[in-house]
Amino acid sequence: MTCFFCATPYHVLLASIMKITYLKKETAELILYNHFKGAYALYENLKRTTLFSNVYFINENNYTLFNKLKRAFHIVFPDSVVKRVAKRCVYNEIVFFAIDFLSASYIIREYNKRNLACIFSYGEDGIGTYMDPGIYSPSPKTAFMLKITGRLRWLDRIHNIYVLEPKLLQSNFNKQIQLICLPAFLDSEGYLNILWPERRKDKIGSVVYLQEPFVEDRNQKEVTDEKNVVEICQAIVGDSEFTIKLHPRTRNYRVNSKHIVKTSIPFECLLKPQELDDKIIISIMSTAAITPGLLYQRRPYIIFLYKLFPEIPFDSKIQKFLDCLTGLPLYSEKVFIPHDINEMIHVLKELRNRREMHE
Repeated sequence: MTCFFCATPYHVLLASIMKITYLKKETAELILYNHFKGAYALYENLKRTTLFSNVYFINENNYTLFNKLKRAFHIVFPDSVVKRVAKRCVYNEIVFFAIDFLSASYIIREYNKRNLACIFSYGEDGIGTYMDPGIYSPSPKTAFMLKITGRLRWLDRIHNIYVLEPKLLQSNFNKQIQLICLPAFLDSEGYLNILWPERRKDKIGSVVYLQEPFVEDRNQKEVTDEKNVVEICQAIVGDSEFTIKLHPRTRNYRVNSKHIVKTSIPFECLLKPQELDDKIIISIMSTAAITPGLLYQRRPYIIFLYKLFPEIPFDSKIQKFLDCLTGLPLYSEKVFIPHDINEMIHVLKELRNRREMHE
């Protein structure tokens, strides 16, 4: 039996893919953290699918002072679900999509005490897995907590990382790289409709801007001229064909548009696979611009705008990652990176004309 730890809808999507494909004939359980809006509703819908033999909910987050204190308390006294996994359950493999070093190290230590044979693995956490060599290393603060609780060394027992596309990895993390297989997942529309019954209610235009929560995540002032860039894109495409997909963590967004979609449903699940072909996806540098193509083996156009926003801290890892991405046949001649506004306008007009010729 396998257990998945998930903290985002994207994690749930990938865990479901793994269960539907190579774990099809095996039992599996899923543990969902309350780290995003709509987490409890997704938990209830997961139970309805019966794909996982059991689904558990960890009700902790950083939304309020009380919840922050509760998470701090769990450093020494783990959540009851985590304790149950560590002291009562027996799994063949545990996959940590949720990057929770404190819980993972506690579980691994307890499994060692119980002399249980189990494979411990990480699961892909979006674009960070591919570009950030430090993503699976605890922060100095977390490492300190792990040291004083005697749990830091147990993280070395995590031997695998599951990803969609190994060729995009900028680091192997000294782990065995495992592929998340796709084919059997492509016909799972019914399953996705149970998880996210509202996923097709919003019209998604031929051009989608994937907004990112830089203000919320980086305590940063509003990104300079983002509003202007988005309004230019909308003017070129037209109101009826332009959709802004807000990130679920975004609180205030000041761009006016007739089609703004705000939902915790993964962007990958808002569209039918065939709708992705020649869809124009625009973002500063969003995971969700890339993953739909990887999941469904479709070929949307992608315009990355990160060079237009010098105040957002991107480094050479991005260029290395994009070199790998454009080297894949799936993305060949499909990724565009304008250096300024004029080049962005030219690229978008050219792609719009290509779409109109194919319609």
